[in-house]
Amino acid sequence: QILASTNMYDIQIGGTTPGMGNYITNSRYGIEHGDSINTQILGNVFGMSPTSTAGYGFTLDAIYVGIGSTGTNIGDGTLAGANSIAGAGFIGVEVFRATSTVIYGNYFGTNTSTSVIAPNDRNVSTNQTYLVTIGGSVLGQGNIFGQTDFDSVIINPRSRGTTIQGNVFGTYADHVANLSIGIDAIYLSGEAADTAIVGGLGVNESNWISNAGTGIRVDAYAGTLSIIGNTVVSSSLDGLRVTGDVGAVTVQGNYIGVDIVRQNARGVFVDDPTAETLIFGGAVSAEENIVAYNRDAGITVGNAGSGFYLLRNRIYGNGDLQIDLGDDGLTANDANDADVGANGLLNYPIPLGVNGSYAGYAYAGLAAQQIIMDVYFSSSTDSFGRGQLMQYATTVTFMTDGSGLASGFIDVAAYGHDGIDKVAFMAHNASNTSEMSGATGGLLGVALAA
Repeated sequence: QILASTNMYDIQIGGTTPGMGNYITNSRYGIEHGDSINTQILGNVFGMSPTSTAGYGFTLDAIYVGIGSTGTNIGDGTLAGANSIAGAGFIGVEVFRATSTVIYGNYFGTNTSTSVIAPNDRNVSTNQTYLVTIGGSVLGQGNIFGQTDFDSVIINPRSRGTTIQGNVFGTYADHVANLSIGIDAIYLSGEAADTAIVGGLGVNESNWISNAGTGIRVDAYAGTLSIIGNTVVSSSLDGLRVTGDVGAVTVQGNYIGVDIVRQNARGVFVDDPTAETLIFGGAVSAEENIVAYNRDAGITVGNAGSGFYLLRNRIYGNGDLQIDLGDDGLTANDANDADVGANGLLNYPIPLGVNGSYAGYAYAGLAAQQIIMDVYFSSSTDSFGRGQLMQYATTVTFMTDGSGLASGFIDVAAYGHDGIDKVAFMAHNASNTSEMSGATGGLLGVALAA
């Protein structure tokens, strides 16, 4: 065990030149340090022998970054500086009440040649931290997060300013091997942060997440969270799961289950988000999430869910409903939209058919209510006859009358309708989104009065 603590400055453990790295094995902690400034941990091997044999692990953590530490770098984004961090009985890297910690370019649960599998119970955990960066936006800064018995990366309460970018979870960089993650690939819990970012739209900022129970799990997260540009496949439960009382969560530009071979069970599950905002999608195509080819529903809102607002997205080809309010299959509209439940069980519009370049719709709900309605085209309906969100066309806004009724026409040809594709609608009120409507289109539509 290496102990570096109490007013120590500019320590380097290991290095990038061949022979400078340490083999650290068979102890309670591999490296334990606190109250240190600018510690560099580079090119070391934890929990494996010099002959790359597993079974030389730690009772607790491979690396513990403790109270008062600032400016700790674990890895440097190069292969020479990468640490192989394996065999931890508790956590590969634990960061507790430390500031400005960077973890990038490391190999967790394996060595840099990926010839050994030596799982950690958990790969990374933060608690009461400030400015932790896991991975990065430059090629090579992302970590390889291999097999674990429990969660891979855990962001615990009061961890502020966390960034998770450019990492690979549950496989190697080639995205082929199955290195199963026991529970969640990324778990953000409690008062996890004032701000946190998972992924990004930059070339190297997306996280590739596979072979977990749940890809990204957000539970009672009180801060501002952006989940952007990630790919999530092969989850045995949910690609994305959001539960509990959350703050401002934005989910944009992600690919969830789009691989028809490496499907998630469900794409997205949301329940009990008493949210300031929980926004899914955006105003432009780059902000659309693609949720496709999951075995069950694309998006499920549980019975306690509310405040789940979908903007532009592409949701299609899922084995169950594309959007399921209540996790109970098809939900029928009701008179005056008086029922309660998931997303208020907001009524969906009724398609009236297509005549020439125009599609008609009708709506019945609360009196004098503003409804925002998205229009989508798709080549087919789902197995329930509901529309799919394959191609966003436009958004229209209308008010219901004193009886809660509204109807109208949309010039769908002006938005690229080819006369063949199905046309379907999705409604929003101030904070909730409905299930998808049925779909009609082409010559199969009902003729409309001029």
